[in-house]
Amino acid sequence: MTLVEAVSSCFRKYRTFSTRAARSEYWKFMLFILLVLIALLVVNSLIFGPELQSRIMVSREASGKVTQTVQQSYLYTDGRLGDIFLLVVLLPLLAVTWRRMHDTGRPGWHILVPVPLAAAAIALAFALAPSVTLPVDVSAFGPDYDGPTELQFPQVPTWLFLGLWVLGLAAFVLSIIWLARRAQAGPNRYGPNPTEAQG
Repeated sequence: MTLVEAVSSCFRKYRTFSTRAARSEYWKFMLFILLVLIALLVVNSLIFGPELQSRIMVSREASGKVTQTVQQSYLYTDGRLGDIFLLVVLLPLLAVTWRRMHDTGRPGWHILVPVPLAAAAIALAFALAPSVTLPVDVSAFGPDYDGPTELQFPQVPTWLFLGLWVLGLAAFVLSIIWLARRAQAGPNRYGPNPTEAQG
């Protein structure tokens, strides 16, 4: 299956969640998405330039002294064009990923395994973490600043942060392994093997 055939198939079957998708179809569609996002990043950067981002960096020394600095950096993004493109490919990507899971003999909902794990990890981190309130030095922003005068930060314990990070990474790696596996030989409960059907 060529790249054009894979992309065409994924857009044609954007509502089909019941059959199987070959490994080449899935990964070539992922390559298409990556190439388009890179092209959109270049186009957006040439037309609009980089986006200026400002962040407040707050640090507390061992002595208890709090220091604040405003960090500004330029970030090249794919902008609104990338957001629109991702919305367009979201349903075809979900459908082909679901069908790819079927091709390996697994139910399609297995692609959702990292989502509840990540959500639970984030919720747990914020629920268990005590927060600290720090004042904001508004003089660094100029006279027109009307933002918050204090910020609250959760203090996530290192062991919890690392444990949740490892859990999320493991779920992501497991999903990649499932999606990269060979197709289940012959027909399975989701239909015939798409590679064998082509040949």
